[in-house]
Amino acid sequence: MTTTILQNCTLLDCTGADPAPRSTVLVERERLSGVVRGEQPALPHGARVIDCGGRTLMPGLTDAHVHAAIIETDPDKARRDSAATFALRIKDVLEATLQAGFTTVRDAFGLDWGFAQATERGLVKGPRILFVGSCLSQTGGHGDWREPCRQEAPLEGIYGLLAVPRICDSPDEMRRAAREMLRMGAHGIKIMGGGGCMSPTDELEHTQFTVDEMAAACYEARTVGRIALAHVYTPQGIMNAVTAGVRSIEHGNFLDEESAASMKRAGAYFVPTLTTYFVLSAYGEAENVPKKMLAKIERRRCAASSRSPWRAMPG
Repeated sequence: MTTTILQNCTLLDCTGADPAPRSTVLVERERLSGVVRGEQPALPHGARVIDCGGRTLMPGLTDAHVHAAIIETDPDKARRDSAATFALRIKDVLEATLQAGFTTVRDAFGLDWGFAQATERGLVKGPRILFVGSCLSQTGGHGDWREPCRQEAPLEGIYGLLAVPRICDSPDEMRRAAREMLRMGAHGIKIMGGGGCMSPTDELEHTQFTVDEMAAACYEARTVGRIALAHVYTPQGIMNAVTAGVRSIEHGNFLDEESAASMKRAGAYFVPTLTTYFVLSAYGEAENVPKKMLAKIERRRCAASSRSPWRAMPG
């Protein structure tokens, strides 16, 4: 049995307790099995000992909303890479994520099942991946990346590597798409329940999908013990999603008291993703993000800063 001792660390156990300097942590078979705070215990014979030098030791971080496969803001630019180059760029993202301290990530669409398999097998030194695969979007919705002048999507999926949005325009189409994602082992079903910044033909305040359409996907997720998560900003969109059975609201910048209360009643989770807007606002122009999209990003950033006129938007 492999035993590792981490000694002389400042332990931050994330229980609300104050950091404990000069602590010792015992790890057996890659599992934490004992903690001694503030003193030097007797060490097991033959154990591997690592002196942390007073550095902070804490549990791995979890990021509930990442897009590790979206390595370009411009889909046309992304399609110029070969599949091999694309895969290696994603590998770099995942390994950097682990080195930043994140041991679990929920990829909220983009990564297909292949990278979850590769990290489980140790082929990629990345975090544990909870993937959803393709998101479900309506025609002209946030996941519909086509400019008005285009009939075809600018980027095609790569099975096992890159999952692009699935366009669904009825409860039956939602049901089929959800079943397909769940067949591949998806952790949840991602629904585009409202407009977004990086889509060309909708606005932030647009409400997308009917309650019945979203409910079909939510039902399929529940039947196998999974949840549905929804990209949505407005109070009405949030309440529609919660009514349909969504249990994780992503973004929600224009949340008001009524929509917050509906989330609480349903036991829904809230994933605000606040950093995204500030980063895109700061670097989007340099990355050639179109001006129309930058304007939507700025409106969303202002809402995240609690300075948006949409805060009091009626449901």
